[in-house]
Amino acid sequence: MKKKSTNKHLFPCLLAFIIPVSIMLILFIQRGIYPFGNNSFLRTDLYHQYAPFHQMLRQALQTGESLEYTWNIGLGTNMVSLFAYYLCSPFNLLLLLWPAEYVIEFISYGAIIKIGLAGAAMAYYLAKHNHRSDVSPAFFGILYALSGYVAAYSWNVMWLDCIWLFPLVALGLERLIQKKKGGYYALFLALAICTNYYISIMICMFLVIYFVVQLIVSSNSMIVRQEDGSVQMSTTLKHYLQRFALFAFYSLLAGGMAAVMLLPAMKALQLTASASSTFPMNLDSYFTMFEMLGRHLIGVETEQGLDHWPNIFCGIAPLILLPLYVCNKKVSAKEKICYFIMVLFFLFTFSLKVLNYIWHGFHFPNSLPARHSFLYIFLLLSMAYKGFLGLQKCTSKEILGSMWLIIGFILIAEKLITDDAFNWWVYLLSILFAGMYGGVLYLMHKKNASKNTLIMLALVVLVTEMTINTGLTSISTSSRTTYTGEDSSVKSLVNAAEAYERSPFFRIEKVSTRTKNDGAWLDYNSGSIFSSSANANMTSLYKMLGMEGSTNAYSMKGSTPLTLALLNVKYSLTKTELDESSLYSLFAKTETMSLYQNKYALELGFMVDEDLAADWNTIYSNPILTQNAFGQAVAGVDQMYYPTSCSSTSTSSMITVEQDGLVYAYIEKTNNAKTVTARYNDNTSQEFTNVNRGYILNLGYHTAGETIYLYTEEEGPMTTYAYVLNEYKMITVLETLAQEQMVVDSYDNTTIEAHITTEDGGLLLTSIPYDPGFTVSVDGEEVEIQKFKDAFISISLTPGTHTLKFSYHAEGLTEGIYVSIASLIIFLLVLGAGVLLQRRRRTASLTTEDAASETVETAVLPIDGDIQANTPDSAAEVLDLQSDIETETVSASAETAIEQSIACSIEKDLSDSPKENLQDSADISSKDAENI
Repeated sequence: MKKKSTNKHLFPCLLAFIIPVSIMLILFIQRGIYPFGNNSFLRTDLYHQYAPFHQMLRQALQTGESLEYTWNIGLGTNMVSLFAYYLCSPFNLLLLLWPAEYVIEFISYGAIIKIGLAGAAMAYYLAKHNHRSDVSPAFFGILYALSGYVAAYSWNVMWLDCIWLFPLVALGLERLIQKKKGGYYALFLALAICTNYYISIMICMFLVIYFVVQLIVSSNSMIVRQEDGSVQMSTTLKHYLQRFALFAFYSLLAGGMAAVMLLPAMKALQLTASASSTFPMNLDSYFTMFEMLGRHLIGVETEQGLDHWPNIFCGIAPLILLPLYVCNKKVSAKEKICYFIMVLFFLFTFSLKVLNYIWHGFHFPNSLPARHSFLYIFLLLSMAYKGFLGLQKCTSKEILGSMWLIIGFILIAEKLITDDAFNWWVYLLSILFAGMYGGVLYLMHKKNASKNTLIMLALVVLVTEMTINTGLTSISTSSRTTYTGEDSSVKSLVNAAEAYERSPFFRIEKVSTRTKNDGAWLDYNSGSIFSSSANANMTSLYKMLGMEGSTNAYSMKGSTPLTLALLNVKYSLTKTELDESSLYSLFAKTETMSLYQNKYALELGFMVDEDLAADWNTIYSNPILTQNAFGQAVAGVDQMYYPTSCSSTSTSSMITVEQDGLVYAYIEKTNNAKTVTARYNDNTSQEFTNVNRGYILNLGYHTAGETIYLYTEEEGPMTTYAYVLNEYKMITVLETLAQEQMVVDSYDNTTIEAHITTEDGGLLLTSIPYDPGFTVSVDGEEVEIQKFKDAFISISLTPGTHTLKFSYHAEGLTEGIYVSIASLIIFLLVLGAGVLLQRRRRTASLTTEDAASETVETAVLPIDGDIQANTPDSAAEVLDLQSDIETETVSASAETAIEQSIACSIEKDLSDSPKENLQDSADISSKDAENI
């Protein structure tokens, strides 16, 4: 009997999984995504970040490398924090067996599976919450899986795990409140926090509000056995406090079990730009409420940029069903009030600056707005489903009136909304589907056709709507061939450099980059990174030296021979030939790529004067002057770069080259010029993008008398400074630094062993980014690490020959492991205590027959949604209630002890006793969870 009930609940879940997956697969085929064509699902951050990071994780898993640190990106970076933010999905363990050439497909089709799971989880939630075993929850699960949120962020694969886990977390919270069963809640919340702590911040904030709402809504269903044996409802303070204690305990337990990811991530975040955000002090609104509600219409272009529009589409049907939710008399008035207050509150979180800041973890998102809107969609669909359940109790006028109300809203929206995201066909399609849904609901109400016919009709309309919306607003593509086309050439050139170099550690940089994380994708040590965990101090240093830096990225774009040398970049990869210079030479080439050797690149560490940080003048806003000051401080060399003639207007500059050499230019950020075009004497041109990020423009080698023109479309003034490099002076500076260098003997992801001989001692300056996770020992003794310009690791050395060891252990990881283990042990201990307590209670409780009889006669069941008193679900609820009452039949002292309540709830949640098998299908057993 139990198995049959479980299968009934699983069928809508299976349907809600298969249909979104099928729709996505059809659109993949239509878009020509590999293997159905040469396109890929890669776009935006998936293109630039997630794909390289997944490849890097695959490499680490298959080779057994440490996951604590990586040298592939950003000169070196904490991989635990990167893993916690981007890669902690349990599905990624499959990368252990995955071939490197198909990582893109692993990510792309994995996203489809997660979207399907979102539909299944939502259907499961609705079935259990409303005690339904028919197919109807599947329809709303499909709406959740293919919502506007998923359409906008389906490529954001690191968030999708939380999207499908959240309905299960919400269901667990409801079980905790209604039945004092918290194990399910704790386990799924811990899993959600582990998979992505950032989205889980929003989930946890929602859970606090949802807990209060559910406590209020379900207060009348708190059943207490009195001393005289009677069963009565109770809303006493005791029960509120008891459930609050359970909520706090299990929430902390979930956080504790996830501490292995949380604590290292929190430590690493202190080094990022996000750590210095400022709380907004005003209540500015981004847009009107009416404009925001218009985002519910089909086909509205999704927002993924810097505008703050929420992506809240979840079908036209829920809009029609919301008024019917109000009309559903089986839903209590207090529930309706609470839920509509929550809806209104969420709308304010989208539009008000302060609330938007708070809901994004006390940080303004850098594009990808309203990242918590899936919670609003969940709430709206939950309400709409209850409106659907009350359909038979509505009148025809109410159904048709609701349809015309939505059509009226659409017509007004067409008149008032002027946003470019709303094309003319948005309103036409919305009206069309409003009419079709209204007609289907009317037929269901009248029962003018067979049940199966109506189900198929509704399914056709819904699948058509969601396919159209997803096709219009989602699944953009990029060329797979372009993304992977140069991989074999790069790998062969990197292998050639590794075979040639005597030092095991050196860095390579691509002049013509595909992403800032190419080193992660192709497994070589590089100095660029694009990641939310990027070191803010490194970004500042890069910008100070004239290289590209932004909120969550820094790169070698804008590098010069000096910066390449200082950062241990011994080789440069480029698709085009570089101009002649005594500073570099062609090392090897393929048909599509060339590898140049930087002749004067320094090792990972080199000796400098102890006072270099103080002597080096870095007050200049012009990075070329900063580099000149470095040459002066290190070797007494004046003007490695000497100025050449340059005149500027508001949108252009003219540079006159006065001596032969490599020409560099720097444009002040007075006009925020993003794109600058350089035109040369031979009528060739070169385009520079994101120039407003303040990097140096390499204009190439030119002879005296040539003229270079720079143009931009942004109004100025365009203040430009131009310089010609004196290669002899540059070599003098680099040779001075190369006199005493650290020799790397061996290294892996977390350890570098090296030696150095210094005649006079001084400061060993390394190009290893400072991270508190590093320890350094000299001749076997740990020494104090110094921060050079707040960015690099440096240490003081005495004269002589020294052996060095750099070791890395992610800060907070050890503590996180201990807390997670301790929390898991507590969880298991409470579980064991609950089992023992339950056995004692069984011996002292009423017999099963007596308790069931007493329950049927005296218990008042909670009404939640459309539950018929004579349905199999309600009968099962009676039996389930009997089990709950048995739990209450303990001594008065035990009943008042919160510890025993916690122990009992976990035992009841996870044990599989014969008496538990009598619970109705609304209970979520561990077997049910596995089936999902």
